[in-house]
Amino acid sequence: MEYELIIAIDPGKSGAVTTFFKGEVRSFPMPYTHKEQEDFFNYLNSLSENSICFLERVSLRSDDVSVPGKAFVIQKMLNHFQQVKTMLSTHRIKYVLLSPRTWQKKLNLISLKEESKKERKNRYKMAAKNKFPQLKVILKNCDALLILLCGFLMLKNEPGAVQIMLDSIPENNNF
Repeated sequence: MEYELIIAIDPGKSGAVTTFFKGEVRSFPMPYTHKEQEDFFNYLNSLSENSICFLERVSLRSDDVSVPGKAFVIQKMLNHFQQVKTMLSTHRIKYVLLSPRTWQKKLNLISLKEESKKERKNRYKMAAKNKFPQLKVILKNCDALLILLCGFLMLKNEPGAVQIMLDSIPENNNF
């Protein structure tokens, strides 16, 4: 299926939303409050009702509980992630969940060497700058841009897999 609007969301508080619409890629700060989300998803619907979203999956890993305070931060992210999924469903935007590992692997961004989080994020920022030289790429939007690229490539090269992923989410079958 062809989509007029492709959306990618890095749902963290310091994340971003990126869109591909009518040949143009745009980046927006992640709306965080309910009102900001409602307004933003209404805006997306005003662009097109024929859209798909690639949403980065947020999860609590077993090693997250060993770091003091990290589980609490992840729980807040999980709550926000659930709000984003609810907004997508409420606004009838079909979505696919992508784990960070999935989009990183599909874009050949998995590193075999040890690197710090800062080094990894800077590498992602450089990859996004190389793919989107016309945009102002910053740490805040680089993951969302790369998720958008991954989604675009999946739609082009793996449409059957995308359809299976869409069908696996019950909310997508309500509209």
